[in-house]
Amino acid sequence: LERDGAGPATVNRYLAAVARVLSLAEKEWRWLDRNPLRGVARRKEAQGRVRYLSAGERDRLLGACRESRNAELFPLVLLALSTGGRFSELTGLQWEEVDFGRGIVTFHRTKNSERRSVPMSAPVREALGLLSPKESGPVFVHRSQRTAWELARERAGLVDFKFHDLRHTAASYLAMSGASLLEIAEILGHKTLTMVRRYAHLSAVHLSEVSERMAAKFITQPSRDDPPASG
Repeated sequence: LERDGAGPATVNRYLAAVARVLSLAEKEWRWLDRNPLRGVARRKEAQGRVRYLSAGERDRLLGACRESRNAELFPLVLLALSTGGRFSELTGLQWEEVDFGRGIVTFHRTKNSERRSVPMSAPVREALGLLSPKESGPVFVHRSQRTAWELARERAGLVDFKFHDLRHTAASYLAMSGASLLEIAEILGHKTLTMVRRYAHLSAVHLSEVSERMAAKFITQPSRDDPPASG
């Protein structure tokens, strides 16, 4: 795999899959005396990319999307920022999967093939409402979303920013708003916390506040009535 240009993360995923099969062959099926991959070191993976929009970048981008000739671009980008959905999940969204009453969007065509429901913010509901909602059919019908996105990104003056970075932006904003890693993983559709640990440092302020509340409640100076600790 590595000779074919596969990265450490890809190699590790293949190793994990093969190791699982060999483990079954050893422990359950009794075909092997020992799993040959036991003890084989996994490749060291590079830290995941975290590129998210600053407040100024976000305002410029949304402004450029509003001015786009493609009327669907602004709702599409706003939905990406709100839900962390991937481009394929967003552009494959159907009207019957948008529940305005409950304020929920359900992605059925996901990367891991598992259905995922995420909340819609009020601005997203308003933006989608401008697209003339129907009982069924695709929400985004134009085929020029990528081109419209690239033009808006250029007008906004964004450097080193991809559409997928809107997903990172959503996760980063959630972390900075106090969401736990488990909550971020649930919204983004990750099965484990490994992929969302890259956002942990962004919740430092929130964690500091939690720590201060805990200290104030449990780690206080001993009162005068407390008996001295026995030596």
